Amino acid sequence: MPIDLAGISNENEFYTEHYLSTILDGDLRDTLSRWRRQAEEAGTRAPFEALRGLTGEFFRVHGATLRTRAAEERLALQREFLQRVLQALGYRPCPGWQPLEGGVLLPVLTSLQRASGAPELWVLEVLDSEETDPLDASLHPCQFPADEPPPRALLAESLDDIVTTRVFALSEPPRWVIVASLANLVLIDRSKWNEKRLLRFDLREIFDRRETSTLEAMAALLHAESVQPPDAGATSLLDQLDANSHRHAFSVSEDLKFALREAIELLGNEAV
Repeated sequence: MPIDLAGISNENEFYTEHYLSTILDGDLRDTLSRWRRQAEEAGTRAPFEALRGLTGEFFRVHGATLRTRAAEERLALQREFLQRVLQALGYRPCPGWQPLEGGVLLPVLTSLQRASGAPELWVLEVLDSEETDPLDASLHPCQFPADEPPPRALLAESLDDIVTTRVFALSEPPRWVIVASLANLVLIDRSKWNEKRLLRFDLREIFDRRETSTLEAMAALLHAESVQPPDAGATSLLDQLDANSHRHAFSVSEDLKFALREAIELLGNEAV
C-alpha cells in the first residue's frame, strides 16, 4: 500500500507529487526495516513508534496552551513537548543561541554541525498560534533573556524573513532549517527555498489520525540521521530521496516526449 501522507503537505513540490505517491514507499523501506530491527534488538521503540507514543501528550499540551494566556507559560508547555518530539527524531534538544550578522543572537531549540564545525541544521521555535502560519509568525520577547532587551528588528520580522535574509544569508549558513511550533513542523532546504518549496507536517492531524505509514514517513523525513548520516561521507537519506525524485521526474518526462512523438507520427500516418 502507498504511504498515507494526510497531514504532510508537499508545498510547491519539495519532491514531485508522483514520486511521493508511488515511489517514496519503496525508498523508505530499508530505513524503516533497519529501525524496527535496531529497536527490537535494543528493546526500545523505533522513531515512528516513539512519535505515536506522544499522541496523548500532544493533546494534553494542546489543551493546556489554549487555557493559558501567559506567553511564558505557553512557551514552556510547547517547548517541553517539542523537545520530546525532537528526541523521538534522534536530536539532542539543547536550547541555545546561534550568531547572525551584526552580533544578533537567534534562539534555536537544537542544531547539527558538520565535521568541519559548519552548521548543518537549525531548529527554530515560534510560539504557537493556530490562526497563523509559523512562517508568518514572529519571535516573541519571552524567547529572549529577561535581563537583556531582545533586538527589535528581529522581533519585527517573520520567520520567513529571518530564514531568508538572515539565516541563509550567512557566510556559512545551515543547509537545513526546521521551523517548529505546536501546530506544525516545517522542513526547509536552502537549495529549494528560493521557490518556497518545503514539507509541512500538521501535528494535530497526524497525532489525531495516528496512521502508521504517516508516522513512518514523518520520522524518516525529519530524523536527524536522514539529514546527517552517522557514517562520515555517506549520502543523507534526504539527498537520496531528492536524487531519486529528480531521476524519476526525468524518466517520466522522457516517456511523455516519446509518447507525444509516437502520437504525432500516428496522426501523420492517418492523415497520409
